[in-house]
This record gives sequence, structure tokens and C-alpha cells, in this order.
Amino acid sequence: MLTRNNSSPCAIAQVPVVTIPNFTPREMGTLSQYWIRDPALFHEARPLLEDSMFLAYLPFRALFNSLCLSLHRYGNWHPLTLAGLLQEYATLAPEFLPPNQLEDLIRPSEGGFIFDAFARGILSDAERQYARELQARFLCEKTVITPLRTFLNPNRSGHGYPGTAREFIEIIQTQCKRIDSISSPSVPSVLQSWDSHEQGLERLRGRRMIGLETGLEPFDRLLLGLRGVTLLGAAPGVGKTVLCTQLAHGVCRHQAANNAVAVIISLELSADALLTRLKSHLAGVDWQDYTRGVAQSNGQHVFTADLAYQRQQARDGMAAGNLGHRLYFVDRKQLPNLSVEGIVGVVEHAKRQAGVQQALVVIDYLQLLELPDSHRSPSDLDADKARFRIVQQINERTRTADNPFGDAVLAVSEARKPVGDTRRNQVWGTALADLMGTARLGYGADAVLFLHRMSEDELNRHYGSSVESSENRMNLLRTRGISPLVLSVVKGRDGMTHGEIPLEFHFHRSVMTVLNGRSLRPQTTPRPQQSADTRCEETAR
Repeated sequence: MLTRNNSSPCAIAQVPVVTIPNFTPREMGTLSQYWIRDPALFHEARPLLEDSMFLAYLPFRALFNSLCLSLHRYGNWHPLTLAGLLQEYATLAPEFLPPNQLEDLIRPSEGGFIFDAFARGILSDAERQYARELQARFLCEKTVITPLRTFLNPNRSGHGYPGTAREFIEIIQTQCKRIDSISSPSVPSVLQSWDSHEQGLERLRGRRMIGLETGLEPFDRLLLGLRGVTLLGAAPGVGKTVLCTQLAHGVCRHQAANNAVAVIISLELSADALLTRLKSHLAGVDWQDYTRGVAQSNGQHVFTADLAYQRQQARDGMAAGNLGHRLYFVDRKQLPNLSVEGIVGVVEHAKRQAGVQQALVVIDYLQLLELPDSHRSPSDLDADKARFRIVQQINERTRTADNPFGDAVLAVSEARKPVGDTRRNQVWGTALADLMGTARLGYGADAVLFLHRMSEDELNRHYGSSVESSENRMNLLRTRGISPLVLSVVKGRDGMTHGEIPLEFHFHRSVMTVLNGRSLRPQTTPRPQQSADTRCEETAR
């Protein structure tokens, strides 16, 4: 709160003022690395930069002077050139750059600041955007906020500022316009982008999958792997969380193809609940048997030797190849900060722990994603847009030179209940407009999937025709612990194919399997035998 001070050159009424956090040494280091990796970025900011701005960051003051000197002498910079200039600086001003800090800057082995920056290569689009944001913040703090605080200080003297508030405000406004002008991104022409775009495509050539392989074969074939932002719509209780968990486990299991981690942000179920389901899935044991033991005739439950063996097999499978260190379940209790920064921070930590560059991030589910106060709106439409924007930003913030497409994000969304449909086995979710909230959500996603219970027509198509009622057939499957589902791809970009995948949800064991066409054979008149993959191809065509 600024209060009126009659002795000040500018008397200010009591109004709240936004607090801007000081630029931290860590942010200074990040910005300095961006300058090293992109000389054009430094050229843009150079006219507004002064040596005095770096007094709070002495190692980076030395680096700034070395960058300027390198430009003056050579027109550019090289790691060995910068290292030599920094050594000169340390010799002339050892009080400003002691030997230990010099070593941290120029050490050629892993961890050396300069060589590490050069090793990271050119900036990705997302990094360049973030670099511009950091650069604008730094310049604003040093050339706008700090002078403003000094000018408003009644005890100021000798700072060379004009005596009147009007003159000072004109200077500040001019400075803000200069910062805005260099913060505006330059847009390259198609020809300027051509060669770098070809370099990006080289990463894809010869690969079987463009995105992350899940192991659900028809699914991988239709999507060419998970990538970008994918929305999964489904009615309550269909099995969307089980499907997401199975896909995440599959991404981790296919280490040779993906070399990635999977992080499930669960906003509804606890991490313990997800882990119990995963254990039941991996052990091939019903959830009740795994948690309580096998029911005995006397009503007791016993954890048998067979169950103990299956439990151990499940754990050994997760321990093999450190598979279990690549899969993370994170609930509200573990992640109270549901902002983009909070989620990306958890994902980046998981990637560092596993030593990988990519991740699958699952948000379960979108409608439970809480918005910060600054994004809250009385309009449901605006709230939907804000939630989806958070999902998009998770993908954008994770784009780097090593991960140019960003981490794949799979966000679960509830589907709308069919209007006027009173049947017990309603089909929820078959088109983009069926996503809960605004229909525009689907247009912003790279892929949109729907998971729904099979209709009568779909039962006949995937299990074969029968004179028996669909309700009886459903009841028969239910007694076997199976819920027949259809996973449909209703939207897909860049090489993705629309289609349907018939699945059987074994709900007692939290497992999804591709339908093999034999589950109801005794009660059906089967068609000529086809594999699930062939049926998927027919549907896609």
C-alpha cells in the first residue's frame, strides 16, 4: 500500500499496488543461457541493458560483459572465446569473480554453465517465448519498477531524475514502449523456417510411431502414438480411469520406443486407490481378492499362497528395468498447487528422476481442474476455455530442443447425457458436441476419443448377430465380470485415423482388452472369423 506523502514530488492516494516479485538469480541464470543459445535475442535487448543492472548477480555481470566484448571483437561468440574472456575478467577483477565462480562458468565437463548452454542447442519455439517473457520482466524491473520506487522515495537525491512527475512518467512510458517493441516475437517467413522444419521432421523419419506407444495395438495404429493434447470423453463409471492407467503403464513399459515417464494427476481418486487398481491389473487378480483375500466357505477371507505369488510377480514386473520408477500417481493431497507451473514442476521432476526427456501427462479429469482466482469467471464457457488452456500450456511449457513436440497430455472429460434417451444402456459420447462443457474444447485438441458402452447394434457387429435380447447378452457378460465398450477416435490431426476399437472392460481386475470375438460365442451366430485389428481397419475405412 502506497500512502500519501506531502513531502514527495508526487503525492499518491491510498490505492493497492500490484507486488512484482524480484528477478531471482536462478531466473538470471536461465535468461543468460537463453542469450548464449540465441545471440539474436541478446542483440534485441542489448540497447536497453547496462552493466549496473547486474550488480545483484555478480557471476552474470561478468558473463554480460564478456558477451558484449565478444560481440565487439568477433561479432559473435563461441564457448572457448567466452571462457577466455571470463578468465580475463577474473584476472582484472578477482573480487567480482572469484575462482570457484569462474570454474562454475567455464568448466568444460558436465555442469559447466557456458558449455552446458551450448550443448542444449537452438531454442525451441516454446523456449523462445519464455525467454522473451523473462527478458521483458528483467528489463521492466531494472528500468521501470526500480526507478519508480526510487522516484517515489521522499529521501531520494542525486539520481538524476526530472523534478516533476509528468516528465518522469513520460520517460517511464517511453521505456515501456521500448520493452514492448523487443518483446514482440519476430515472425519468420516460410523460407526462413524451411531448413529448421526439415531438421525437426528428421526426428520422425523411419519411426513406427510419431507419439508415445501404449501397447494397445489398434489404438497405436490409429493415432500413431499419443502426442499433443488428447481429450477422452466418457460417461461416469465406464472405465476411463482404468483405460488411462493402462495406457500410462503401457507408455512406461515400452521403454525402447518411448524412453518416457507417465504422470497421472488424479483429481477425483486418491493415489492409493489408483495403485490398488494397478496392482490388481498387474497381478491378474480380482480387486476384492487382492485387497481382502479369497473368500472361504465360512465367510472368512484368506490371503493364499497363490495370491502371494501373484502379488510378488506384479512387483517384480514393476521392478524390472526400473519400470516402476517411470510411473507416477499424484493426487490433490500431493499436489495442492494445480497451476500450470505446479503440474509442470512435478512432471519435470519425474523426468529428471528417470533421466528421460518425454512424458505422458494424464489429467483425470478436466472438470475438476480448479482455476486460480485470476481466471475465474461467472461464465461457464470462459471457465471451460481457461481449463483447456491450462492443458494446452502443459504441452507448450514442456517443449524443448530435445522434446520439440512437448509432453503428450491426455485429459479426461465427462460426456453429456443423451437428451430424451431413457434406456438403461444409453450411449454417451459419439461426437465432439458430446464433450461436457463447451463444444469448442474438441476443436482445440489434437485428438478426441470417446469411450462408451456398446449399443445393441454394436453388440451384433462385434460379437455376432443373435435372436437373444441385448439386455440378456449384457447380463451374461456382466456375470463374467465384463463390460463391452467401444473406444472411438472421432477427431485426429496429422496422420491420425478415425475409427472404432471394440474393448472388453474386465472391471473386477481393472483391465481393458481388445475384443477377440469369442466371449459370447455359445449364444451367438458368428460371422466369418475376423481379428479385432481387421474389424478396426474396416471401421476406420
